[in-house]
Amino acid sequence: MGAEIGSFAIVALVGRGGQGEVYRAERREGGFDQVVALKLLRPEAAEQFTRFEYERQILADFEHPGIARLVDGGTAPDGRPYLAMEFVDGAPITRHCAEAGLMLAARLDLFDQICDAVAYAHRNLIVHRDLKPSNVLVTADGRVKLLDFGVAHTLETAGQTLMTQAIFTPDYAAPEQFEGRNPTTATDVYALGAILFELLTARPPWQLAESAFAGAMRVMRDAPPLPSRTARDDAPVPPERLRGDLDIIVQKAMRYEPQERYQSASELADDIGRYRKLEPITARKGDRLYRVRRFLRRNRLPLMAAGLLLTVLGAGIVGVVLQMRRTEIARLGASAENERAPRRCATASC
Repeated sequence: MGAEIGSFAIVALVGRGGQGEVYRAERREGGFDQVVALKLLRPEAAEQFTRFEYERQILADFEHPGIARLVDGGTAPDGRPYLAMEFVDGAPITRHCAEAGLMLAARLDLFDQICDAVAYAHRNLIVHRDLKPSNVLVTADGRVKLLDFGVAHTLETAGQTLMTQAIFTPDYAAPEQFEGRNPTTATDVYALGAILFELLTARPPWQLAESAFAGAMRVMRDAPPLPSRTARDDAPVPPERLRGDLDIIVQKAMRYEPQERYQSASELADDIGRYRKLEPITARKGDRLYRVRRFLRRNRLPLMAAGLLLTVLGAGIVGVVLQMRRTEIARLGASAENERAPRRCATASC
């Protein structure tokens, strides 16, 4: 440690991946100190130079609070390119949730932040392609930061070979990534569904890291498991809280065919929002009885008050009708009695 790269002094190794190493580094110049995450291409990954440059260009164009921003970039003394990124002092989202003991609402708040960052990338025609908990850090103040666009894919150049190489994390990758099909925004939606599954159950939906390709594809052709049936006694969210809408939202996000999923991170986030507001979710579209049930549940207090009022009014109306009926019966009875009584003469000739 202590080596200098550009304006930065290396402090410590933070992590190492397939194409690069990430260091904690410091810049002390211009009257201020700055800590960065410095990503340096590994010597044996020289063939990834173009991809590394591509990541730098993507990040240079991004400005979103949920995406770690690019600080600087350049070339190390040995000719390797580097990126200096905002240093995020945080933990992977699943670990953060576990250590903080977060309940369902707090977990969904964080997931909404992820969706917002991913939706921003999609609006800029970028698919991340490697969304997973370790690439989503949460800071101490509860802010999500999305990292690592090293295998991102641009949507505006169909069929390009540079960004369609099979580099992904099996437990969170969509079926089309296994099959070599071009990624779309629905590819990231699948990974978001897998992350949501793990946030709800503390377990990933699949266990594919050690699976052969054929075995993985056989598993993924089936519907993903229901979170409510996967959650155990130690799950962060009780199974009964997952049964119904959350099960269906996760399953729609992780459907095998991309066109059957939510078509954007925003659509997925919107359905989570509907669930939280007790409104009908689009994943259940067409179920009229379900919509009626959601309406009744969402408006149960005013409907109970209206029902009580109608009951009181109804009871009053019944009372009035019964009293009118009694009065009428009494009148008719009196008339009949008068008809049966003998008539008396009013004159002396009678």
